Amino acid sequence: MDFLDEIKKKYGFTKDEIDTILDFLDTYWWDITEENGLYNIYDQQCNVYDFDNYESIEVVFERLFNKIFCYYMYEIEFEDYADEEDKEYSKFLELTFKDILSIGEKANLLDDEDKSILQESIEIVGEK
Repeated sequence: MDFLDEIKKKYGFTKDEIDTILDFLDTYWWDITEENGLYNIYDQQCNVYDFDNYESIEVVFERLFNKIFCYYMYEIEFEDYADEEDKEYSKFLELTFKDILSIGEKANLLDDEDKSILQESIEIVGEK
């Protein structure tokens, strides 16, 4: 069973949530590699692994989720993209943020502040 199947089973993610994770992996040019039941994140652009050693699925998924969260909340300026001119992209962001919130809650990776940030972000793009 591959990494995405494993986390889907472990955390009960929906197909849409898995698609959000997969979209991020494709965007960042990351692959999840497996060796003897342990995992690592391979960065295709830099040709490096994220961890020195292969790690448990929980450790690798936490790192992946944190990067997804930081990318959408801090690296892109979604307020600039989510304008009235591009309702389709605003809807994409709204659904993605909802998936991230759900993923983080299911995997117990969000604190109250992170949840609040996501909820406010959902409201911002939902208003566009």
